[in-house]
Amino acid sequence: MKPCTRLLMLVIVISLCGCSDFSNESKSKEPPKNEQVQGPPTTGKVINAMHGGGYTYMQLESSGRQFWIASSVVNVKRNDIVSWEGGSVMTNFTSYALNRKFDEIHFVNSVTIVR
Repeated sequence: MKPCTRLLMLVIVISLCGCSDFSNESKSKEPPKNEQVQGPPTTGKVINAMHGGGYTYMQLESSGRQFWIASSVVNVKRNDIVSWEGGSVMTNFTSYALNRKFDEIHFVNSVTIVR
C-alpha cells in the first residue's frame, strides 16, 4: 500500500472515531420535545368576513377589542359567534387574493361556529 493511501485511511479512521459520543450523560437525556402548546379555544363575534385564496378572513370583536383571524374556508356570516384554536400571528401580512394588507392577523388551526 502506498504511504499516501495509508495516511488517508488513518485520517478517516481517526475522524470516524471522533464522531462517536461515548458519555453516559448524553444517553440519559431525552430528545427535545417539539410540540406546540395550545391554550383553550377563544371566542369572538364576527364583524366582517371575506373569502379569498382558500382562506376565510374574519374581523372579530372580543372583550371590546377588534382583530383579524384567518382559517381554512368556513361559511360564517356577520354576527356569528365563533371559536378558534391554535395558530400563529403574522404582522404586515399582504393577502394578494384580497388585495389587502393586514397589520396583524392570526392564522388559526380551526374555527367552529358557536351560534
